[in-house]
Amino acid sequence: MIHQILDTIVVHSAEDLAVLGRGLETVELPCLQPFLRLFLAIPLDWREVLVPLVEEMPGEEAQPLYDTLLHLQATCEDKVTTVLQMLGALHKKDKTILCRDILSHHEAQLEGHSSSIGIHAKVLLYLCECDLARHKSR
Repeated sequence: MIHQILDTIVVHSAEDLAVLGRGLETVELPCLQPFLRLFLAIPLDWREVLVPLVEEMPGEEAQPLYDTLLHLQATCEDKVTTVLQMLGALHKKDKTILCRDILSHHEAQLEGHSSSIGIHAKVLLYLCECDLARHKSR
C-alpha cells in the first residue's frame, strides 16, 4: 500500500519536496500511510501547516486525528483547512488531550464503528466554530 501511495506522490516545487521530506523524517512508521494520504489530499499551501503537527505528534497517539482529518477531507474538503488552522494554534498538551481523551475510542474502532470518526469530525468542526466565535468576540 505504501508503495502505491509513493508512486502517486506529485511534488509541485522544491519547497513542497522539502516539506514532504520533513514530514517523512518525523512521522513514525504506524502513521506513515495516513500521513501520506493526508499530505496528498490537502491543498498545497496547507501542507506546511500539517508538518509541524506531525513534528509535535509523530506517533500513534495522532492516529485518531489523522483518521478524522481524512474523513473530513472525504466529506467536506473545505473544512480540513479550518481544522488544521485551529490545531496549529493549540499547545502540544491540548493536542495530546484531544487525541487521547476525545478522539480516541479504541473499543469502538476495534469493533469497526466508522461512524465514530464522523462524530469526531463534527466535534472538531464544532471546536473550530467555538474558537472562531471566541476570536470574533474580542
